[in-house]
Amino acid sequence: MRRYECLIRDPKLIEKMLNVFDVAFLGMFDEEYPYVVPLNFGYDIKDGKLFIYVHCALTGHKLELMKRNPNVCASFAKFQNHPDVLYKGHIHDHRSVMAFGKMSLIPKRDIRWFPAAHRLLDQYNRRHDQYRPERIPIMDMYVIECDWDNVYGKSEMPVRTIKDVPFVDVANMPRDLTPYDRRDLYAKRVDDPWERRKKIKEIAIVEKMRKSIVSEKTAELFKKGEKIQFGTRNVMVSLFWKQEPGCNEEIECNLMAFVLRKPGVLKERWDVVFYNQPVHDSGYWQDTMVIHTGEGNSGDERLLIYFPKVKPKYDSIVVLFSIYDAANRNQNLSLLKNVKLIATDYDTNGELFAVDINEHETDKRSVFIGRFYRNGNEWELNVSNRADPENNVVMLSTQFGIRQDWRHIKSLTPKWGKLPKP
Repeated sequence: MRRYECLIRDPKLIEKMLNVFDVAFLGMFDEEYPYVVPLNFGYDIKDGKLFIYVHCALTGHKLELMKRNPNVCASFAKFQNHPDVLYKGHIHDHRSVMAFGKMSLIPKRDIRWFPAAHRLLDQYNRRHDQYRPERIPIMDMYVIECDWDNVYGKSEMPVRTIKDVPFVDVANMPRDLTPYDRRDLYAKRVDDPWERRKKIKEIAIVEKMRKSIVSEKTAELFKKGEKIQFGTRNVMVSLFWKQEPGCNEEIECNLMAFVLRKPGVLKERWDVVFYNQPVHDSGYWQDTMVIHTGEGNSGDERLLIYFPKVKPKYDSIVVLFSIYDAANRNQNLSLLKNVKLIATDYDTNGELFAVDINEHETDKRSVFIGRFYRNGNEWELNVSNRADPENNVVMLSTQFGIRQDWRHIKSLTPKWGKLPKP
């Protein structure tokens, strides 16, 4: 999800949100197009899972599709529109939930049949005795079983507690144009199951990246001020370092990529790729240009850049290396040695070049490694190796010639080092 500050993963909040929905939209696999059908529903939560109950006739297209593939998606949504009343900068609000699971029949003699029917009646404030017994022979009950790992919610306005789930009655609220304070949500690490499903190929890519072997010895070692030409390859850059002898502190390092739009503008917050936003939001995984992986350890901190897929509106990609949480841990680059950025051809695993990050003897906390930029139909890297003492995103953006037009930037924690690790 691009706006991860809107993502909701707390089961208690999702349960409360389910109570406000009237219709479940069931998505299924069909031959040429997806098949989505609206249904009445009920739900139950037990044994750490979400159970969604639906009823339908004994035959039909969706039952044929279920037999072919029982993997389904149930989505729910509610929208509040108030275009004539601006409230905290919003003219609308919404709540939604998506759940992925397997759909199966509940046989009529199964002890789950009537409880499932009762949950459906509960959803619409109907008494259990209002179920028409004569309809039982011509109707089947089905259950969609979802692990909580496969369920998530989304909200336009911040939802932190159960009290925040109901829509605000803006028509009867005092005029309030002060925007919501979302700083804690911007900095919060959120697990998004939809991204894991949407990018199945990306997972395979990451596994390949982890298994690839990159030598720490490279014949072509480039230093500050040099330019490197490498054409239009798919390039994987890996960060290597060693701790100085006698340094027993836990040190984590990070690679970040600023994907700049013409002419060298940091336009949106999702144009930054790092551990808390590992995939550039350039569309579905087929069009993804930059992927981050790693846990901050030497050799596993990597960026995979598909240069042939970089769209014309982007003219350069800036790469930054920093020590995680350096200010709080009182750490700097003097604790590291032999810091190198090694680039390989992702498709052949052949080494292309290495950049010697020679600022490790300083008291700085991050290094602006360089800028990949277009040169006609090919790409080049202009090595910089300029260090910065504060890890400050705004300073890095301006100090190294990046013009930022990022409207969200002042809402975020100003120092990357304070963001939580996954």
